[in-house]
Amino acid sequence: MQTNRLHTPDISAFYRTPVGQRVQTLLQRHIKSLPFPPCQQAIALGHATPYRRALPDNTIFAHLTPPSHQEAGQKHCIVDTTRLPFDDCSVPLILAVHALEFAPSPSELLRALWKSLRDDGHLILVIPNRSGLWAHSDRTPFGHGTPFSTQQIQRLLTQNLFKTDYKRSTLIAPPCMLTHSSGRMIEYLATYLPSPCAGLHLLVVRKNLYAGLPLAVSHKAVPSARQITAAAWSQQDPSAS
Repeated sequence: MQTNRLHTPDISAFYRTPVGQRVQTLLQRHIKSLPFPPCQQAIALGHATPYRRALPDNTIFAHLTPPSHQEAGQKHCIVDTTRLPFDDCSVPLILAVHALEFAPSPSELLRALWKSLRDDGHLILVIPNRSGLWAHSDRTPFGHGTPFSTQQIQRLLTQNLFKTDYKRSTLIAPPCMLTHSSGRMIEYLATYLPSPCAGLHLLVVRKNLYAGLPLAVSHKAVPSARQITAAAWSQQDPSAS
């Protein structure tokens, strides 16, 4: 599997192709139907410009690589995956597309998102499925970076104090089939059938504020300090003599 970074102009070029337009239409419809409260502000991380119609008007687009000339503007910025330039607990909604799979350290990126997200905020993740055909096609952005299996992404979220509210498999049709059809019928049928080979994971997650770290269990025998203290106290007590 290729793990090289894909530059933003390459992703933009994909979404100008017929297949990219169909992917944009399908994913945008899924994002609009996700169960999260409406909000006035949001952060779109990675390369989420094709899905701007599914986001609030006051959305800041945070790119991991320099955006194309058409995308540069007041609401676009370049960010580091480990240190996001947003206040702690300030963002009600974050959409991450073409982000987690390209991050040098997915755990550090999730920690940065956790800090920026409000306690009642929502994080939407669009992630390539390791067992899907899209992750094995380097002609699309989903065939670059590091894809995740269902178990891998759930474990990664749990380790970084996120809990999953909603998950869905998307891009059921393989790239070759989506070239000649819209894929809407297959996506509709997939809502009622398991799709282990779907192209993408679509998740809505929140902070797990009540998660705790397990205590380390020690198997060494530790002598009781209470008996030693009591013996020393009885020797120093003048009333005992």
